[in-house]
Amino acid sequence: MPRPEQRQLPDRLLRKAAADLTAARALADDPDQADEVVGFHVQQAVEKSVKAVLSWLQIDYPLTHDIDFLVRLLTRRDAPVPGALLEARWVSMWGVVTRYEDIETVLDRVEAIEVATITIAWAREVVPVPDEA
Repeated sequence: MPRPEQRQLPDRLLRKAAADLTAARALADDPDQADEVVGFHVQQAVEKSVKAVLSWLQIDYPLTHDIDFLVRLLTRRDAPVPGALLEARWVSMWGVVTRYEDIETVLDRVEAIEVATITIAWAREVVPVPDEA
């Protein structure tokens, strides 16, 4: 278990992931909002949640937005990962590619929000809240 000073990063990442999910939910309900914007916040929520778990488990990771790569770091260490996250490789493209390029892909907003919700819930199970530590 990480020392108190090592808890700061996972806790901060989980707070920021929750804020991104809140933004994604609010934006997903607006039909005038672009998929790229909703998808970006979903990707950020997932990425920050995975990085919180990696940090908590003291697994080093590089600066990357590649969800698949980050998840592989976890699975190489036999960390439990929810099936929805294992199947969510498509989330990564919403973090970088769609920010700068036009694409033909349509975001399934319901599925995207569900993946982010499951990922944050899983991360909160792995990383106990400060009062539980």
